This record gives sequence, structure tokens and C-alpha cells, in this order.
Amino acid sequence: MSTLLLHGFTGAAASWDAVRTDEVAVTLPGHEDVPIDLDAGFAGGVEFVARAARGLPAPVHCIGYSMGGRLALGALVAHPELFASAALIGVRFGIDDAERPARREWEASIARALREDGLDAFLAKWRALPLFASQARLPAPTRAAQDAIRHRHDPARLADAFEAFALSTMPDYRSAVAAIEVPVTLIVGALDAKFRAEAEAVQRRAPSVRVEVVDGAGHNVVLEAPEAVKRRLTRALPGRGPNVLDTCS
Repeated sequence: MSTLLLHGFTGAAASWDAVRTDEVAVTLPGHEDVPIDLDAGFAGGVEFVARAARGLPAPVHCIGYSMGGRLALGALVAHPELFASAALIGVRFGIDDAERPARREWEASIARALREDGLDAFLAKWRALPLFASQARLPAPTRAAQDAIRHRHDPARLADAFEAFALSTMPDYRSAVAAIEVPVTLIVGALDAKFRAEAEAVQRRAPSVRVEVVDGAGHNVVLEAPEAVKRRLTRALPGRGPNVLDTCS
């Protein structure tokens, strides 16, 4: 029995250090020194997750945050036989086709900024997004540790990851969730209104999906409330072994 941890955009395996004990955290393509095939697109990221799962003792519990959560969702749909359960943190499940052109244009502007302006200038703008406003309240060492991880990345490769695993390139999984047979828990911060609303909408379509709301946290619940994440993951992972986030209080 294993647990696979997938980080979000600009993160790395080390982004889980405050949560994990001996679970397996991987660094996703385009981050740090992990190569990425831009032409493979979102499907390439899904297959990366599937390969990582196949390399672990079964059954595998898959936990993903944000971008990593969307790739986990894709792997759940494409390779359901690989997973025993999933916990998805701060995840969107798809957009309407009519929304894709505008979304793709915004994503292209983000990737262009990374390639042309460099990592420091990009990160200054990225931190300032309203999505991450709640992180301003975190202790300085916590924010510094996150920045240290972010500065390990190559901006061009990171731009490739942003485009390859973009929401505009992801299939619309909103109707597919109800067909997933393994237990799925959605974890969202109470302050992350947009993602909380989406999680609750998915739960209405698929009543078997459980939603866990973390009070006082914004989008990056892993960073902002690691102890709360550990407690919720303990409840979310059925039949867990001693390596599955068992340090919870």
C-alpha cells in the first residue's frame, strides 16, 4: 500500500515536507530538473502520474494539490485500476468550451511572462494574485521555504509545464467524476471561495464524493494548514497502512 503526492504549479516534491512522513512525493515534469515534452500536453502529465503509480506497491492512494490534483484526476479517469482512493486539494474539474479561448489567452500570457521576464519578475506577480492573498499572513520562514523551492526551477521549462498542464488543455472531467468508483475526497480552504463552490458543485453531481473544508485557509491548504491536511487525509484514505499520513493528531 502506497501514497503518491503530487504538488502544484511552481512546487516540487519538497512542497509536501510539512505534511508527509514516508509517503512518495514526486516532482512533476517541467519542475526542477524533470524534463517535459510540451507536445505531449496534458495527457503526457497524466501518463507521468500513471507511471509513478505503477512503480509503487499497490494499492495506491493518490493525493494532488491544484495542478497536481488535476493530473491526479486525469489519471483516475484514464487508469482507475491503479488507485484505491484519491484526495484532491484545490482542484478545478473543467471548463466549458466557450471559456477555453479566453483562458488559453491568459495562460499564454503567463507562459510568455515567464520566458521573457524571468523567474523573479514572474514570481512577484504570481504571489500578488488574489488567489494567494491569504498567504500574506503566514510566518516569514514558511513563505521563504516556498520561495526557495520556486527558485529551483528553470523559467522556460516552468512555462512549458504551465502550458502543457493548463486548464484550457485539460478535458472537462465534471461529468466523469460520478463514474469514478474509488473514494474521492475534495479538500478546500474556507477562504478559497471559487474552488469551494466548484467542489460543492461536483459533490452535487456525485454524492459519493466527500468535501472537507479547512477553516482559515486559502487556496494552498498544504502550505497554510499542513496539520489540518494531515488530519483530513487520515479520514480520507480508507484501509491506509502505517505509511499513509499516520502522524495526524
